[in-house]
Amino acid sequence: MKLLLIATTFLSVICLSHTAEKLKVAVYYESVTSDHGDFFRQQLLRVYEELEEYLDLDLVPFGKGTAKKHGDKWKFECEHGPKECEANAYHSCAVDIATTRQALKFAECAFIQFTPTSTSAMKWCGKRSGITYASLDACRQKRGDELLAANAEKSKNVGYQTVPAVAFNGKYDPMESDIATKNLKKIICSKLKNVPPQCKQHGEH
Repeated sequence: MKLLLIATTFLSVICLSHTAEKLKVAVYYESVTSDHGDFFRQQLLRVYEELEEYLDLDLVPFGKGTAKKHGDKWKFECEHGPKECEANAYHSCAVDIATTRQALKFAECAFIQFTPTSTSAMKWCGKRSGITYASLDACRQKRGDELLAANAEKSKNVGYQTVPAVAFNGKYDPMESDIATKNLKKIICSKLKNVPPQCKQHGEH
């Protein structure tokens, strides 16, 4: 019995250690920028699917804008206008109610739509990523503004000048972020303490 308890405790410590070693990656973006599509499709989605077990990914849709509260209501201003703010709120809801992989696929899909802020884009990309539009819209109406305001605060604290912006383990470096948007896997592999086989295959580490 004691031996079983020791073994269970040991395995628990290993699991906790593995979880603690995950690299925290935060990606700050906005919903209406054509070049985001290339980054999400060719870099972020592929790398996440390959190294998911080693990453703690935080998607932060807001971009360059402002958020101010007037009474009990939020007022947002976004770089590309009110429609972008609205789309950012739906992206925020995708992050909130779905898995990270689903939220990534939702964003990647939206970027390649002719009108990425449209309701039809939200519905189609929700369907493609396994998120019902009904759940997205319910979230948008109930707490979309609060989620978007939280992302605005995160973005303000980071202080990026361009998007997409990438931060690692809570630290944002503009030069490192720029490199990450071009070769995300290389940067991630260089930061992982226990280098996985996926990083060794092509000399990424």
